[in-house]
Amino acid sequence: MLIFLLAGAILLLMFSTKRIRSIEKVKPTTGPKEMLQILRSLFWGLLVLMLFFLIPMIIWKLSGGSNNWDGVYIIFASAIGTIVLFFSYYSRLKAKHLR
Repeated sequence: MLIFLLAGAILLLMFSTKRIRSIEKVKPTTGPKEMLQILRSLFWGLLVLMLFFLIPMIIWKLSGGSNNWDGVYIIFASAIGTIVLFFSYYSRLKAKHLR
């Protein structure tokens, strides 16, 4: 069950990254449209932030949920991996748009 939750969280992270990038592409013309764009990007950004905390916790539970230093290493390494995954996927999407 945790593996499906982890896969869903990773897919949701990739989907929300794509949504953030698509929101950035649109250039608002009026003040209310700009405010709506900011609110949308804030929502997706908060979801990404929540996933930054959720994915390492799921991996920690999958690895046995140790309370010693090895559990700290697992959480730290998976958090760094999640952040690297997010920014590499985001930069790839951004670079594709710039071409």
